[in-house]
Amino acid sequence: MNQNVLTQLQENYHHYAQTHSQPNRNIKLPSTLGIERAGDELRLQLSARSVTANMQTDAAAVEAWAFVLRLWLGKESVRRIVVDWEAPPKPHDGHYERFLYRVAQFQSLFPDWFEVADPRKLAMRRTLTEQSLILNVASGKTTSSPKTTSPEYKLESELIASEPFRRHFGLKAGLVDRQFPVGLFANTVSAKTHVFTGGKSAIDIVGLGEDGRFFIFELEAGGNISVGTLSELLLYTGLIREAAQNPPRIRFGSAKLGSRACVHPHHVQHCTGIAAVMLAENLHPLLEHPELLPALNSAAEARWNCVPGAKPVCFSKALIGDFRKTAKANA
Repeated sequence: MNQNVLTQLQENYHHYAQTHSQPNRNIKLPSTLGIERAGDELRLQLSARSVTANMQTDAAAVEAWAFVLRLWLGKESVRRIVVDWEAPPKPHDGHYERFLYRVAQFQSLFPDWFEVADPRKLAMRRTLTEQSLILNVASGKTTSSPKTTSPEYKLESELIASEPFRRHFGLKAGLVDRQFPVGLFANTVSAKTHVFTGGKSAIDIVGLGEDGRFFIFELEAGGNISVGTLSELLLYTGLIREAAQNPPRIRFGSAKLGSRACVHPHHVQHCTGIAAVMLAENLHPLLEHPELLPALNSAAEARWNCVPGAKPVCFSKALIGDFRKTAKANA
């Protein structure tokens, strides 16, 4: 790792924290992320293990690291970021396919400065070569979560029942739900046709706004603070965006919906737009950059929202404590 990059990153963040009366939190970089700097170019190198890791881990969140590194080091200082990686032994590993999709989606947002060292590595991804991509749906009977004691489950349950939460985002009553499936398959939903990792991938919280927008909430509970929060939000936004566009590039499976589900595929298909929200009790310090949301939204407007048939995407972030304070104040 280039120690100078880490030193400059820490100095720039600490200056921001001091001038904005923020806690001076420790800044670290993943030890498995190779970083080399040459002039105004930054090169990121990932191992085969990193590209097949869970994207919730910082080691795998390459697009999030690329984004925050450029913001905190300065756009004039870093004019280009080139990413490269070691291909895994199994080229169609579900985690790896998801990684390739994420890289391609991020490159579509920021083609002016984010590059892949060897574009051929993206050319054979299944999300590009498969003719029919399918998202699974919440089918069958819904039972209680096996992790009902986990902080994430408790927080999800609290928020979907929270009136202050619903009012803050302008969500329709009865149309807020948790664990909206986004397992990706080829042609049909089955154990043998998954493109990503199985069929259990899900968005933490979703809802339909009074204005018709489809809300995606990527939730981080307690001390689970990760730069990968942004990677997850970008992934889910990309999938929902491609399912919502007209005509859709990704379709929903035809299985019968489960009895608990109150937010359905047709809410995605007929939405007026997509609101993608980072929601946490605490955010990773590098996600606090004041230009993070403007840069995301400017890119979405320029690269995604202008595509014929696209539903407009807008990014935002919020802290959970705000809703709890509102609830206590109104009690």
